Amino acid sequence: QCDAIINWIKQQDLREFDTAILSLDMLAYGGLVASRVHATPEAIAMQRVEIIRAIRAGNPQMKLYGSSVIMRLAPTADGKNEAYREKISKWAEVSADPNNQAQTAQLVKEIPAEALADYQAARRRNLQVNRYALQLIKEGVLDYLILSQDDAKPKGVHIRERESLIESSNTQGLSERVAVQPGADEVSMLLLARTVSDRFAYRPKVKVIYSSEAAANQVMPFEDRPLRKTVSFHLLAVGAQEVNVAEEADILFYVFASRFEPQSAQNFA
Repeated sequence: QCDAIINWIKQQDLREFDTAILSLDMLAYGGLVASRVHATPEAIAMQRVEIIRAIRAGNPQMKLYGSSVIMRLAPTADGKNEAYREKISKWAEVSADPNNQAQTAQLVKEIPAEALADYQAARRRNLQVNRYALQLIKEGVLDYLILSQDDAKPKGVHIRERESLIESSNTQGLSERVAVQPGADEVSMLLLARTVSDRFAYRPKVKVIYSSEAAANQVMPFEDRPLRKTVSFHLLAVGAQEVNVAEEADILFYVFASRFEPQSAQNFA
């Protein structure tokens, strides 16, 4: 109930707080799952996220950290879309490639037109909210922003959206305050860690040690980049500095990625 959340925010004495971590998806749509459907029109979503300007006005000294998710490829299962949900996901994966025109056309025939139109409208709306988040960074309303890629694959319609956001961030000189990276569920915790490292000017040096170098270079399920890059994005987001030599590190960060290999857990431990 995002309108109820917004009303609750309006009742707070914002001068009591040092920091706010804001999920634009919660404010605009009512959460991550709700962001994947077009139940909320774009105009209402944009109106709701205006509360961020009111938060800034209520305490100009407060640090504001925001997150806005780049929509995932697959629609959420709702008990009604099982017959075509995977087809929409496949359409989202292949339709951006001109070499897949025949496959794309066949999928369009097999997906209910209304369902595909709803999916496309949700993507357009979410991209506008992503872009508005960049505008809030540009104006200094937000101090730091993570644009995070929800469940995806190495190819798909999300690539064009993501690259357009990166280009916009770079051309406007915002890249120091904007991270465009994989993930969704963990982003608020990354931002919480970032608030602490910023507050205490703490920039730990971190050496990552993987259970398998081969696994570190693989694209994990629901991701669009190798695991090693995802981990590096996370370290950067929390304000850490990644180093290659253990002796230089303040923290050794062990990443276990070999659960399907026999005895791997014992060996890594």
